[in-house]
Amino acid sequence: MSVELPLSVIIPIYNGAKTIARCLDSLVAIPNATTALEIIVINDGSQDETLEVVTDYQAQHPEQTISVITQVNQGQSAARNRGLAVAQGAYVWFVDADDWVDSVAADYLLSLIAEESYDMLCFGVRNRSEEGEVPSEWMDSSVHDFDQLQCTDGRALLTQRNLSGSVCPFLWRRTMLEEHQARFMEGLLHEDALFYWHYTAFAERVLLVPIVAYYYYQRAESTIHNPNTLHLRGISRLEGSFRLIECAKEIKDLHSAYLTLASDFYRAGLRMVARYGKVSELKAYTQRMEQSGNHKLLMRYAGRKGAPLIRIAHRAPWLFGLIAHILPPVA
Repeated sequence: MSVELPLSVIIPIYNGAKTIARCLDSLVAIPNATTALEIIVINDGSQDETLEVVTDYQAQHPEQTISVITQVNQGQSAARNRGLAVAQGAYVWFVDADDWVDSVAADYLLSLIAEESYDMLCFGVRNRSEEGEVPSEWMDSSVHDFDQLQCTDGRALLTQRNLSGSVCPFLWRRTMLEEHQARFMEGLLHEDALFYWHYTAFAERVLLVPIVAYYYYQRAESTIHNPNTLHLRGISRLEGSFRLIECAKEIKDLHSAYLTLASDFYRAGLRMVARYGKVSELKAYTQRMEQSGNHKLLMRYAGRKGAPLIRIAHRAPWLFGLIAHILPPVA
């Protein structure tokens, strides 16, 4: 009979040969890593030497449970879903291949879940680049709101804390995710926020841990500012707004919070598609929202500044396109 490990670390990777060793080094450096965690690397159709680097690393560390799964390129969400499907740990930690963890802080997190059961553990993140630490309010906010161990619940976390939508600064109880059939929406960019906002709502016990355990690496050539990426991100925001409307119907006591976020997603998505895409795409999404009967609802939650933008996008897409190019770009 196999013994359940405390933690499954899921690492989706695409063309990450240059950074994956640093990520893995930080994990195997965790005290008692050989008995405390399994590492699941999902090679998402990499075209560089990623597979060779990971398999060599696996061979050099036979004492550590490292699984390597290769699939045809399907995107980060599909890779994470594949990892979730095979994870066996009591908790799941999503780690990106170009990031790394603080091994001492991670050991402390493991000691906390060994003592008591939680649905989620929340901890701090730092944003780093080749030049050093990069100021980033949204990446650091999870340690700004509290300075001592606190226990709360997921719905309070969503409504009372100014946290990012990233899934990386959390340990997730695997059985909670399985109970709610948790999956990342595939085919979208930056799908973390949707996963975070949906499944955090089901967490009854969330432990806030005032330590930095995760380091996010911001590459100088990051594609986040690429027009094509921004266009796809706009599409993802629009698709996300539809998903959040469904969440509002499912979880009644977070109805207002979800619709406010859906309105933010919708407005940002419209602006990004208008700026980096085509007017025909803009029209297609506004028509789809009108057919769903939710566009007036989103205007209600958009506030005085946001509602007019949604109204213009629906009534005069060509004019909205001009406005989108005049307004500051949405990141």
